[in-house]
Amino acid sequence: MEVCGDLHGPRPPFNPVYILRLEQLLRHLLSNGEESGGSAASSRAALTWWLCGRREDPCAFEKGGKRLLQQCSTLLQQHVHPVSLLLYRRRLLGGGPFAEDSACKPTGEASVRGKDEALRDGSVLALAIEGGAMRGCVCAGMAVALHHMGFSDAFDVIYGSSAGALIGAFLVSRQLAYEGSCVYTDWLPYLGSRFLNLRRIGRALGLGCLLDGDVLDLFRSRLGTPLVNLDALLLEVLQKKQPFNFSQFQRNDLKQPLKVIASGLLSLKPVTLDSAGGSIKDMASLCECLRASMLLPGLTGPVVHLPLWTHPSATPESKDEPHASSWGPLARFLPIVASSCLPRFSAEAPKALVTEPLADALLFEAVPYRSAIAQGASHVLVLRSRPDKAPVTRLKGIEAAIEMRMARRFFLRKHHDLRPVYDFMRRRGHREIYMRDMLRLNAATNQINHLISGAYTASGPAGGLKRGPHDSERRAHAMAVAVGGTEKEAQKLKADRGAIIRGVRSGFAALWEALQPDPALREKGLEEALKIFPDDLAFSPALKGAPLPSPPPYTAEEASAHLTPEELAEHLLQAVAAVQVGGESLDRKSPEQPHPGETGAS
Repeated sequence: MEVCGDLHGPRPPFNPVYILRLEQLLRHLLSNGEESGGSAASSRAALTWWLCGRREDPCAFEKGGKRLLQQCSTLLQQHVHPVSLLLYRRRLLGGGPFAEDSACKPTGEASVRGKDEALRDGSVLALAIEGGAMRGCVCAGMAVALHHMGFSDAFDVIYGSSAGALIGAFLVSRQLAYEGSCVYTDWLPYLGSRFLNLRRIGRALGLGCLLDGDVLDLFRSRLGTPLVNLDALLLEVLQKKQPFNFSQFQRNDLKQPLKVIASGLLSLKPVTLDSAGGSIKDMASLCECLRASMLLPGLTGPVVHLPLWTHPSATPESKDEPHASSWGPLARFLPIVASSCLPRFSAEAPKALVTEPLADALLFEAVPYRSAIAQGASHVLVLRSRPDKAPVTRLKGIEAAIEMRMARRFFLRKHHDLRPVYDFMRRRGHREIYMRDMLRLNAATNQINHLISGAYTASGPAGGLKRGPHDSERRAHAMAVAVGGTEKEAQKLKADRGAIIRGVRSGFAALWEALQPDPALREKGLEEALKIFPDDLAFSPALKGAPLPSPPPYTAEEASAHLTPEELAEHLLQAVAAVQVGGESLDRKSPEQPHPGETGAS
């Protein structure tokens, strides 16, 4: 089976922010009536004369104002995607998790923030970031664009899979535009073979030292020196060379938590790692969570163990298995255990623990929008690293043989209790999930009022993903952003600085074009990206000593703030005319219809 994308989200022929400003003004004037004073009284008078000039009854402002307000609501609901509309509204009104005043959610509604707080708009907006190894540079560019355009504070919660979790961490710590992106543009090319050494492919394929000639490696490491050295990134770069700002991350994480998605190799479903669940306590534990999410089976080292239960009287020296009836919940009190801390020839965790081995999120949730919806999000913006027009297929021939040989070695020979994961990969279950997700997200993006669920469906006789008790009841608006068909897909295992910078730019431009409210500026995404990531972009100061430039200001910031009430009303009429000339439907509301991505892939 081969699936190609058809992403063509709504691009309204008007500026939604102008309509939102007029809507906000009208609501204020109509709610306060003639008692409005100061600038509100002036605005009311100006709109009254404007209505009079259009042969409206000058004494009946309420009637004309309500009609204008209805037109505003109709335009926004029928021609602007709910996710982008919520982003515009929050940026305009100052809403989001960092707003000073919040209202409480209705009783019984789940809060992904882990608090009984909510925004006054009553919505939960999540950001879901795909990974993709080096291809994650595209999503890094999208994250920079979000920050550059002023949307960083609008999200209630951020979900990241694999490299997307690292990007999400930098977004929460607000180390953008350069500190986060230069991990891709500078550090990975600088590390070179210390981070990515393709000569190590021999051990990953179970061929010993035949390809790299390192005989001693057979005795140093049970799995072999990994092809991708995550220690170079997580320990050397993030903790020493260019320190990650964990204190700032911790402060922001209280209001805008990061949810790191990994694959549970026993439960056969996505696992969420966060500070609320006790997984992220300090920089070391954050790095272990990132390691778990980025741990490509067979390429990046041993699995990471998530402690689940403990036996109250058990000790590491105990020889007896703890009885299940005496286990107690543990999640908030013990750290994640890296397999690198375990004995040389042991695939097991310490005796007193029963653990969940974790690996890369790509197995069960490469694009983490499902977890966001299942955990209470009402709106999800999804950043995808793969170009939408790039075909997604079941691997065949030599590629399939290589993937399955690595999976067989990793899950069967080195971890004897993980056959269900191997069977899942052998059936190409992870690729089937990805194809379904692409179809579902495109449908939710292209059709404004198309709601999708966070439900998981089983794949094959042995399952792999199971539908949760409440998953089918939770539905949300989702909007995906991906680079177009003309962009060349970034290679997952190639650290070329020029190609990475081009990938960052293309991601920035794609996000800009998807969320830029001004139609006149939508096609200038690449031009804006070049201002931040020029061809002569300086290296990180930690590498070359040259200071990074200050990011240019967001020059497209709200021109609507300087428009008069009459000009806003005129823009409304122009928007209505533009929609009618474009022949767009005035009623796009429809119930969710079955979609090829829902019914299964063959």
